[in-house]
Amino acid sequence: MFLFSTTGFSQDDLPRIELVKVFSGLSKPVSLQSCNDNRIFIVEKGGKIKIGFPDGSVLDSNFLNISDKVLSGGERGLLGLAFPPDYKTSGMFYVNYTEKDEGNTIIARYRISSDSNRAVKASEEILLEIDQPFANHNGGNIEFGHDGYLYIGMGDGGSGGDPQDNSQNKQKLLGKMLRIDVSSSPGYDIPADNPFVGDSEYRPEIWSLGLRNPWRFKFDELTGDLWIADVGQNKWEEIDFEEAGDGGRNYGWRCYEGYVPYNTAGCGDILGYTFPVAAFSHDEGHCSISGGVVNRKQPNSSLYGYYYSVDYCSGVFWGTKRNEDKSFTTIELARTNIDGFVAFGYDKDKNIYAARDNGQIYRIDTFLLCAPELVIEGTDTEVGCKIDSVVLSTQEISNGQYTWFLDDEPINGSNASTIVVTKPGKYSVQFDSEECSATSNVDYVLEQNKEVDVTILDVPENYCFNGAPLVFHGQPAGGGFFGTGMVDSVFYPSISDIGTFFITYSYEDEEGCNGFDVGVITVNHPPGTKILSTPPQLCQFATPYVLEATPAEGSWSGPGLTGSTFYPYLAGVGVHKIKYTYNPWPGCFAYDSIYITVIDCTNGVGEADSPEISISPNPVKDKVVVALKNRNYNPENISIINSLGKEVIRKKLDTHNSAEKLVELSVEGLTPGVYHVIINVGEKRLQRKIIKI
Repeated sequence: MFLFSTTGFSQDDLPRIELVKVFSGLSKPVSLQSCNDNRIFIVEKGGKIKIGFPDGSVLDSNFLNISDKVLSGGERGLLGLAFPPDYKTSGMFYVNYTEKDEGNTIIARYRISSDSNRAVKASEEILLEIDQPFANHNGGNIEFGHDGYLYIGMGDGGSGGDPQDNSQNKQKLLGKMLRIDVSSSPGYDIPADNPFVGDSEYRPEIWSLGLRNPWRFKFDELTGDLWIADVGQNKWEEIDFEEAGDGGRNYGWRCYEGYVPYNTAGCGDILGYTFPVAAFSHDEGHCSISGGVVNRKQPNSSLYGYYYSVDYCSGVFWGTKRNEDKSFTTIELARTNIDGFVAFGYDKDKNIYAARDNGQIYRIDTFLLCAPELVIEGTDTEVGCKIDSVVLSTQEISNGQYTWFLDDEPINGSNASTIVVTKPGKYSVQFDSEECSATSNVDYVLEQNKEVDVTILDVPENYCFNGAPLVFHGQPAGGGFFGTGMVDSVFYPSISDIGTFFITYSYEDEEGCNGFDVGVITVNHPPGTKILSTPPQLCQFATPYVLEATPAEGSWSGPGLTGSTFYPYLAGVGVHKIKYTYNPWPGCFAYDSIYITVIDCTNGVGEADSPEISISPNPVKDKVVVALKNRNYNPENISIINSLGKEVIRKKLDTHNSAEKLVELSVEGLTPGVYHVIINVGEKRLQRKIIKI
């Protein structure tokens, strides 16, 4: 186990990695691949693919052995392995090797046997063969992008300085990044969105051009961005970057090496080339860059999101990260003084491994731990509105620096074990010193507090369609109402119609704190009510009479009433209007009314048999003539009351009419029975009984 730290970088760069040897005794491992299970597939240059495990064990049998097909030595050999996204169902995988006879590049498809740890050698299907004019610069890496297509990194054909100008030749596949669709069989297809499809100047397989020897490239498994470690000529090693799906780029070789012109004869405008995001000079002892994977294991790690690379000669490890503003930062991770690192890879848990061509493979860990875990405590779980700030704190560790993160982004100036925060989100913390590091494994989540207790006041559960408009009030005051039937804060049942309606009161204060309450109101048809029975007339000193009505929950009003009992002696002699009101809900009412006649039974005639009224005929069948014998009377109206005391006929009179024949009334529509004719003359009430037959 080795712990390395770089020199010449500030503490903010956090440049620490730990190399832990996991495998040894392998034969020139050049590629490490995972199919997202617990296996690590180790490609040996001589033509074998072995299966290893994170504990360092290796299966005795080979996954694949095509040594008899491979020309190995120098930069030739079995150089690449890729598993497609559908590997678990298709059982297909792909390799890149230099073939035995001519040393040309072969891209071939294989399938696994019924034993998932063993491939079927005889299943080989050669998809693509590319001539190699020289023994070096074969590229060799193949990877599947997020789009499901196979990308192939091709060197410029070898020798030195690209003497055949292959990288800039649009009809050559050398010095290019190729992209093909291998989802169908046999052969391959050209993706319709390849950047040069339809342009006869270019081979359609070309995704980008201007590469010298992209020995190793990798897609960021989170973003799909492409990182290319392109081996330089004799001055510069470079890292190229490409946003996901942004093909058609020219990376400049042989016109430029790194940022510097190399051979610009016949080259285009400098603006037509894409330059590296990082370059490393041979003057510092570097000779050949090997890439590279992006650290995606732990979001709170100081190196999360960094692309790892290493130089073959110097053993210096670098981390390169794309910042939010699309600029790039490169830091040294370690000066190992160990040469021969040729490839990187993952296991299923996104632990990073680096392989040396001497047969050793190391796991790369970030930092030693000062504590197993930093635990965050806070003064509250919400922030905002009435909670201005929250204090977060973790364990105090000496001689180092704390970095707090909000939603995985570092907070500037957060260099203590305690921090005061004002924003909601997921908070984490990391500590780093010269000796060790510690992180919080559980985020402290601060929710946004924006709620206010809001209440609608006095919303009736039920209301009547004929009820008066209701003014609603909310607490706190100053909010707004909305809902069916609402106009500002007034509810109009005549607008809402019959049904059940939701009324919402929403409130927000100047700080953005808000809340709402919902009330439910049911608008009903007006209820029906009916007085069931009453006497036609009562003597003034008769026994009190109990009135009945339906529904029984209503209330009575009128003279002589105590509750539902009518007391004639309290009402006095005369005709009295009695009203029954049913009010089941606020603002919702119905009523019925009758007339009760109280007579003075001590008088032989009384008002019940007034001699001033003349009625004929009596009994009556259809029409009756009512006359007053006193010509000085000028009555205004005449009424006929039934035995229940209800007014069934009412007619306004002409006061200038003759008193002998005052009025003729039609009683044809009345049911047979006893009725009372009542005439009001000033304060005097005259009454006669008639019989309808």
